[in-house]
Amino acid sequence: MMFNKNNTNGKELWNLAMEFLETVKTPKEAWDILYSVNTDIDNREVMFHLDFNPILNYTILENYETSSASELREG
Repeated sequence: MMFNKNNTNGKELWNLAMEFLETVKTPKEAWDILYSVNTDIDNREVMFHLDFNPILNYTILENYETSSASELREG
């Protein structure tokens, strides 16, 4: 199911996903949330919400994505 973050349901889902980014504990949890909204990811908004997370930051999230992608290619 694809949500458009410009319509009401998609915007509510997107806002909820962004709020969850402030509390997740692992990069995998963060990416699971981002992939679940199934829409274009606004990196600036993701960075903003991760600034409130005491455990994760955007660099950790980027590094996790890069390492996961290379593991998938190798595996």
